[in-house]
Amino acid sequence: MKTATFSIAGRCPKTGDMGVATASKYLAVGAVVPWAEEGVGVVATQHWASPRMAQHALAMMRTGHPPKLILTQLVADDREKASTRQLALMDAQGRKTAWTPALDVSDPQAKYFGHLETENAIVLGNTLAGPQVLEAMRAKFVELEKTGVSLAWRLLAALKAADEAGGDHRGKQSAAILVVGGQKSTAENIHKVNYRVDDNAAPIDELIRIYKLHFSRPAVDYMP
Repeated sequence: MKTATFSIAGRCPKTGDMGVATASKYLAVGAVVPWAEEGVGVVATQHWASPRMAQHALAMMRTGHPPKLILTQLVADDREKASTRQLALMDAQGRKTAWTPALDVSDPQAKYFGHLETENAIVLGNTLAGPQVLEAMRAKFVELEKTGVSLAWRLLAALKAADEAGGDHRGKQSAAILVVGGQKSTAENIHKVNYRVDDNAAPIDELIRIYKLHFSRPAVDYMP
């Protein structure tokens, strides 16, 4: 499933929380790009996204394999489409890696592919307006690390900064965020944050609006 998008995988070293936020000119990007397992790690798979590959990566993290070794194996095993995929992996220990293939694009300014890393995050994207999209996303995450705001808000703000820097040059349609804890818990809800906007003219703004409702819910959640 070809999913051109921009994403950020990040971790808070203080709380151990890990998460992925993503946006795209693609229907329901949250169904295929972000993957996470508490106490294990997070994965972003995009541009010919492979949920099966993401699940395999998490399974290997579960047994203690480092992300770089996992990525090497995934790419080697994916002979047919490794040259078209993007991946980012980060485990609960903060070890991380990413893969962006060397793609031949006719207009680098309109079809930019790449990824950048910082100490606690990876930003990656394809069919972007330009390299400034990834730079803005990384800069915003690093800026907010100094403030103590939640990891979820750092991820959302970074996504918004990328959007304002040009985002996906094709337009906007969907966005999602998924955050889990750095350790296994006994809580029934294994996702600390899990929201999606599947089809919207301003999906990141809508995702932020929905996230803000997270703080106005009753103390005891209920199913209607």
